[in-house]
Amino acid sequence: DPLTGVWTIGTLNYAASALMNLTVLVNTTGDSNNTVSVTGNEYDPDRTNNNAISVLNAVSADLSIQKTVDRPVINNGETATFTVTVRNAGPDTPSNVIVTDLLPAGLSIISYTVTQGTFSEATRTWNVGSLPALFQATLTLFVRATQAGFQTNIVNVSSELPDPMPQDNVDAVTVDVRPSADVKITKTVSNTAPDFGETVVFYITVTNLGPDTATVVRTVDGLPAGLIYQSHVASAGVYFPEFYVWTVDSLAPGASETLNLTALVDATGELINTVSVTATEYDPDMTNNYAAAVINGRPLADIAVQKTVLLTPIKNGQSTNFTVTVTNNGPNDATGVAVTDILPAALTIVSSEASQGTFAGGVWTVGNLANGSSATLVLEVLANAAGIFTNYVNASADQYDPYISNNNATAVLTVNPS
Repeated sequence: DPLTGVWTIGTLNYAASALMNLTVLVNTTGDSNNTVSVTGNEYDPDRTNNNAISVLNAVSADLSIQKTVDRPVINNGETATFTVTVRNAGPDTPSNVIVTDLLPAGLSIISYTVTQGTFSEATRTWNVGSLPALFQATLTLFVRATQAGFQTNIVNVSSELPDPMPQDNVDAVTVDVRPSADVKITKTVSNTAPDFGETVVFYITVTNLGPDTATVVRTVDGLPAGLIYQSHVASAGVYFPEFYVWTVDSLAPGASETLNLTALVDATGELINTVSVTATEYDPDMTNNYAAAVINGRPLADIAVQKTVLLTPIKNGQSTNFTVTVTNNGPNDATGVAVTDILPAALTIVSSEASQGTFAGGVWTVGNLANGSSATLVLEVLANAAGIFTNYVNASADQYDPYISNNNATAVLTVNPS
């Protein structure tokens, strides 16, 4: 009878035995004495063997484990710190406490520390050792995310002693690893020193250095004043010239796409063309999201020349004057201005007078000529033969000249016989 604790055997013959197996729940620790006694209706000549005692020494350790993370949401490639704490609520002290940390494949260990025991990276097992009642030990794991997605980390603790509350021997924490993509941009130009009115090609390359796929890759190339859009060629995506925006839907890790942008140089001096790139995903390195190409539009000067004759016709043996006027129509100052004036053999120079520079050997070295200014050369010539003579003159400068049609001029002198 489990309520009274009495086992009624009934008749037990001489030399016979009866057996009862009693299963009990241990709900305390320490020594427990279980006493049993037997009696019968007949006289018992030896009562010393009518009683027996069984001593049960019950031990247990209520272990619990907790795992936390400092950053539950990170980007792929970033780091987080897990803290694992194991506690012993007692009452006894286990000597072989083992913690298994099932770190997911998307997280890799950078470093770790333990307050006691040893940790094996290979097996992800922490051998805590002995943990007295009411004590705790801590494992700290510094990890890096290597894969996007929800990464769940499970830990469990066990020892050689029974645990009266095993439900708190397991814990888990989940880290939300968001995708990341390091998009990089480079930019070069076909000609760094173009002339005014020339076209140049800007070569733009966008590369995804990973680790994840980049989506909605957006490149902005705002052409500065002085550069006029002409055309483009994109290896992928769509370029909107009215907004200077190039979009590529998706760019796999390690992949690159290119945009060749042709522009007209409509100014002189330094022109800086900058470009930037972004994507939907987190970018771990923003230093390579910008690039620039610098061109120096070479100065230009529209040099124009005119030549007139003072008196025509004249008689052989008489003299007259040729006037040469060189003008800089800009827009920049001109340097190295030179005018070549080769007289026909029938005309001999008597004298020359220049408003600036020097004249020698048929070349008038004007030198510098500011934007909008002019210089003149007057040549007095003597006719030594009769005929009709055309005098050609040509002007040039160091700067690019957008209109070379006005760089030449002529004057016709008629010499009559005398």
